[in-house]
Formats: sequence, structure tokens, C-alpha cells
Amino acid sequence: MERLKPGHRWPAVFFVLAALTACCLALLLIRVVRTREPDFAFLVWNLALAWVPFVLALGVYRGYHRQAPMAVLAVLGLLWLLFLPNAPYITTDFVHLQWSEGVPIWFDAAAVSLYAATGLLLGFASLYLIQAVAAEAVGRRTIWSMVVVVLWLSSVGIYLGRYQRLNSWDALRHPHLIAGMVRDRLGDPFANPTLLTVMVVFTLFLTVAYVAAYLAVTVVLPRIESERSRANR
Repeated sequence: MERLKPGHRWPAVFFVLAALTACCLALLLIRVVRTREPDFAFLVWNLALAWVPFVLALGVYRGYHRQAPMAVLAVLGLLWLLFLPNAPYITTDFVHLQWSEGVPIWFDAAAVSLYAATGLLLGFASLYLIQAVAAEAVGRRTIWSMVVVVLWLSSVGIYLGRYQRLNSWDALRHPHLIAGMVRDRLGDPFANPTLLTVMVVFTLFLTVAYVAAYLAVTVVLPRIESERSRANR
């Protein structure tokens, strides 16, 4: 992977993500004004959690290029991995769609879609930063294997959040719960078809979506910028 220069494009990326977040909040505000009920307020919390891995990844990236202690980078990296599932988790919030008074279902579908897209972009941006650091630290040969493993772990995290109602904080507050579930699943990996389905579907979905986003950033955009530069000469 080509090394990212400090500050390269990231002010613009941050602005886009912030603008999308503002649009998300505006849609929820419109809904609250129309219905007088904060039924979808949970989306704000979920989106706030989606920002956590992005901020942590920025910390890892900037810390690495400023030669921060490896212990600090390791802690930030582990926290990033722990909170990363919160970003794509919002794509499961479509389960809350239902007919309601005052707001058509297409409005709620559009709102959840925007929240989900913003969450995905936050997660992918954070993964891109971590991938850039890992490529420099350990080399490029195994980097995509790492990406797939990370997305697979995120899929497991989505399952734990949606079906087991666990969150990232539970891994810190109640690690024995997670350890017990891992032990049970390893003992009988095919006993939970829902878990297997979620892992397969979301691992494939996240991998394909991330590769598409990665190619857009590393291949398509540079070519557009190069052609524009030649045209302006």
C-alpha cells in the first residue's frame, strides 16, 4: 500500500464524514418534530459509537508516524478492533423499520440507510488507516489476510450485538461472558446456524464493500486527479 502522507486528504475525509453525520442528525430531528417521539434516537448513539474506531485509528496512524511507544499503539489498536463492529452494526438497524403515525416508512428507510452508509464509511476509513500502518510495519504480503480476519471478527461482533445484545463495553466489563461464548462455539462450531449465517453474509458483504471502497480511493480517484491535472496543463 502506498504510504499516506500526514494530513493527505484527511481534512476532506473528516469534513465529508462530519457533513454526513450532520445530515443524519437533521433527518432524526425532522422525525422527532413530526412525531413528537424519539423512537429512532438509538441511531444517534449507534453513530456516535461508529465514530470511536475512526478516532482510534487516527490515533494509531498519527502515533505511528510520530514514533509513539509501541505499547500505546498496541492498546489503541486493540481498542480499535474492539469498537470496529459498531460501525457496520448500524446496517442491522433496518429491523426497526415499521409503519408509524406521522412519518412514511420510506422516510425511516432513507434515514436508516444514511446512518448505515455513514457508519460503514467510518469503519472503512478507520480500517484503511490501520491497513496503511500495518503495511509499513509488517509488510504487504499478509495485509489482505489481516483485513479479511478483521472483517470476520467484525461480523462476529455484529452477531453478538444484534442477537446476544452485547456491546463493546461488555468485553471490558464482563470478559468472562465473551470467553464463555467463545469456548462454547469452539466446542461445537455448527450448533448455532444463526451465528454461521451472520458470519458468512457479513464477512462477504463487508469484504466486497471494503475492496470496492479501497479501489475507488487508491485507483479511481488518483486516475481522475491525474487526468484532470493533464487537462489543466
